[in-house]
Formats: sequence, structure tokens, C-alpha cells
Amino acid sequence: MKKLVIITLIALPIITYKLAFSLQGEEVSIEASYLQLACEKCYHMEVISSSDEELIGKTIIPISSVLNIENILANNLTPTSKVCLKGKPYLWNPNWGNIDPDGIRFNVISQCN
Repeated sequence: MKKLVIITLIALPIITYKLAFSLQGEEVSIEASYLQLACEKCYHMEVISSSDEELIGKTIIPISSVLNIENILANNLTPTSKVCLKGKPYLWNPNWGNIDPDGIRFNVISQCN
């Protein structure tokens, strides 16, 4: 019984942590422009328009296991260029590293035209 309690106390925070970092909202389409920051591997983008009005004007940090974000942004490096992306925003976005500007992680599923 004691072992079960100890295992539960160890497993519960790990499971909660994993679930919190993987929770995503509904799929949305956004049009965003790349924020040219002076840091390496900074892919921050500002949302210009979105099917979710709460995202408009926010900074997103696109991530994807399907598309190469660096290649998408390389083709759109001018300040007036806009990129259309479909994906899901993460619901929990802690900024423990004090990254400036802070942003919403955005799981990119596809690039729209």
C-alpha cells in the first residue's frame, strides 16, 4: 500500500505536466508576419488575421513536426510578407525562460495559400 502511494505521488505530477504541455485548442487559420528578432532560431510571428479573433495582434511561436518552419520563413523575410498557416494554439504557454517577446506556441499542421 505504501509503495502504491509513493508511486502515485511521483506519477501524478509527471502526468499532469505532460498533459498541460500538450493541450491544444481548436484548429484555426492565421495570417501572420515574421518578427525579425536578433536571436538565433527565433521564429516569432505577429498574427495579422485569424479565424479566432482572440489571436489577432498576438505573438505566436510556430512549431511543427510536419513542416520546416525555417524554410517557410526563409521565403517570407520581408517586413510586409505574410504567411498563411493552419494549426492549433497551445492552451498553456509558460514563459519560464523570460523570452522576450513572450508568445503563444502554435502547432503548425499545414501552410495554406
